[in-house]
Amino acid sequence: MLRPHRYLQQARRQLQEEKSELLRQRQETISLLQDTAIRHMRAEEACDGLVILDARYGPSEQDEGTEGLDVDVTIPMQALVNSSQLYIPGKRSKAGIPGFYDPVAGVPKALRVRYKFRGRMHYAEIPDYMPVVIPLKESSARYRQGSIVRIAVEPIPGR
Repeated sequence: MLRPHRYLQQARRQLQEEKSELLRQRQETISLLQDTAIRHMRAEEACDGLVILDARYGPSEQDEGTEGLDVDVTIPMQALVNSSQLYIPGKRSKAGIPGFYDPVAGVPKALRVRYKFRGRMHYAEIPDYMPVVIPLKESSARYRQGSIVRIAVEPIPGR
């Protein structure tokens, strides 16, 4: 059995070995989604709706051992926005969503999203296998089965 630090080093090496093929496939997907994401972002900005500023998918635990093992999924997430809402069903890993992949097999993962909605900055952290419903209401931060989503809301300066 590998120690956690050693396991993450091995995962990082494996990711480097597979990286060229993974990156090629992912880049093709991102290229296909980019126009849709830009269209959705412009439409959302026009109505002060949901704009994904940064979205990352990776290990749930964030420390120096897991640094660099997350995937930028901002474009795929913005492409999924429809009418100022984003919904991803639960019970399945988010690694199967186009533009996502599993950066470290066997390690619990989470989706971290920074977004703007109605002139306010928001942050949501959603465990893998849990549904994603954005924008979140502060009062609906709890999911079934006791899993908690961390959220933060702060006003945008000048508004």
